[in-house]
Amino acid sequence: MQTKVVLLSLLLMLLSGSLLCAGENHRCEFGVEGPAPHDLPDVTLAESVVQRSSAELPVFLKAIKDLGAEFFVCQFTPPQNTAAAKSRAWIGTEATQDIVRSFAAACKKAGLTFFMNQEITNYSEPGEFLDRGGVDMLAHPDGSHRWDVTGELLDTLVTLPEFRGALYDEPEHAQMWERRQRRYFAVTRGMDLFEAYGAVHDSAKHVADSYRKAGASMMTEHVWPAMFHTFARAGIDACPKFLKEGRDPIWAALAIGAAKQYGTGFSVTPDLWGPSGFPGHSPEELRCAMLFAYWMGAEKIFVENIYADFINKPTGLLERRVRDDGQIEYVASEYGKVFQLFTKEIERPSPIPSSSF
Repeated sequence: MQTKVVLLSLLLMLLSGSLLCAGENHRCEFGVEGPAPHDLPDVTLAESVVQRSSAELPVFLKAIKDLGAEFFVCQFTPPQNTAAAKSRAWIGTEATQDIVRSFAAACKKAGLTFFMNQEITNYSEPGEFLDRGGVDMLAHPDGSHRWDVTGELLDTLVTLPEFRGALYDEPEHAQMWERRQRRYFAVTRGMDLFEAYGAVHDSAKHVADSYRKAGASMMTEHVWPAMFHTFARAGIDACPKFLKEGRDPIWAALAIGAAKQYGTGFSVTPDLWGPSGFPGHSPEELRCAMLFAYWMGAEKIFVENIYADFINKPTGLLERRVRDDGQIEYVASEYGKVFQLFTKEIERPSPIPSSSF
């Protein structure tokens, strides 16, 4: 069965023109994804959340750097001005101008850059995140629900050298998920297939263009092999999730084909979530996924989750320990050791360049 999957993936890559060749060296960047330690308000409702504070951030970022990571895809939320918004604080760090400046300074000290993950879109309801004037920061004129980083917050972020851009987490999943009763990039109910495609593409392109004009990049992260071409055509780096519930060779073939066709980047997120929960994959599966992404010429490989503090038994690439003297430390888990060994021993730069697409 495994041989058949490999042969199928090679055939798909040949058909898409995406089988890469050795040649000019290409450097692969390694990163991690997940929440950072941050202060939680008393109204936070997630009882399983480990109560971490922002005081742990320096030691946490140093541990990320010690794994061999170069960047951190960190979960943020819009400003939490309501009780409902504060109840979602477990998802990520509150993105005020002062907090992102402080976060960037901590990343600089640790030798990291960062992307802002706005996964809060998928965990929030309309009317929860209101600005000081009572306007829903995730509401859009067509009825779609999505957090776009804009205004003074984006103006502040692009002045910070450590800030790289925004990651939109599983937007294709959210766009297609009927149970949400709302849509991510466009409300498409009543449209035919071509109208729906055009509406989603045009909305995504408008968002991507806004980031580009401000001097920031935009990525999307896909749990299903859908809409790679839609978002790549909009000028977005559409990243497949490996592991998760997927079939990595097929996901890779489609994502590389979209990147080649529209001249966008190809990056990969090996995601340790699986049908059985977290972690849903073994350390060896993580190693294989990272190696496959590397040999497919990924420009960035970033692993989810660095430390899932919102589940009953928190774990990830790092484990959190409280020493006898009360000090907090983060050490590499079995998964973290795989990541660390990979980033330190893999050939750099990669022998497979993205320019071979």
